[in-house]
Amino acid sequence: MTVTKVRVNKRAFRELRKSAALQAKLLEVGEVVAQDANLDHQVTADVAQNGPVDDGPSYKADLHVGKNRARVSVVTATGRAIGPERRTSSLLRAAARR
Repeated sequence: MTVTKVRVNKRAFRELRKSAALQAKLLEVGEVVAQDANLDHQVTADVAQNGPVDDGPSYKADLHVGKNRARVSVVTATGRAIGPERRTSSLLRAAARR
């Protein structure tokens, strides 16, 4: 059996994980998940009790570039979305569909 040695160029790998192309793709995926969660929130919102959802998007995607990599977070954007998110897990379901 032959052993193959692989040497990873850590600096190049770090630069790749922080590249502009990867940041654009991460933000695109985050925006899709946020839009899906927003649609789900509008459908499951308790309109009879709280009125229509018209205070802007309930979820937003944020891109963060750290020391080693870029990452995207999708979070609730309004206080009104926190309760329904806790009950219905709209964000988790939107991420799973993606």
